[in-house]
Amino acid sequence: MYRKTTKLTDDKIITIANRISKVYFVLVCFGIIITISDGTGISENVPKTETWQGVINTLLYVTIYLGLRSKRKWLIPLILFASAWFLLSSFLSTFQPAVDIMGLVSKAVGIIIILFFAYQMHFFSKKEVKMHFGLEGTVFF
Repeated sequence: MYRKTTKLTDDKIITIANRISKVYFVLVCFGIIITISDGTGISENVPKTETWQGVINTLLYVTIYLGLRSKRKWLIPLILFASAWFLLSSFLSTFQPAVDIMGLVSKAVGIIIILFFAYQMHFFSKKEVKMHFGLEGTVFF
């Protein structure tokens, strides 16, 4: 019942952060494509509030991606807050009843998103990662 804990090295932190930044790059690309299709009217019957929500999410993804690339101090609190927000919203939307086959597919994608944001909260809350990004002191998360 003894759990072996390993300390993260800088090389491991850099590798994991690079992988997470690649995921954010993909999220930025998808966000831009979806926002353009919603804004231009290619997608049918998309309310303006969803279009603005897509723009805000895409801007958040871009900010996190650029922060990961440049190792900014403000990145850790932003990622922890955004992960908690996206985790909650993904959780609420994933566990609603599915109406059709696309609803089931979106549930599978939602579970993957939930796992990604949960892992991100775990990874960026570690002391070694905070020190690597130059964050000192207490963070609210």
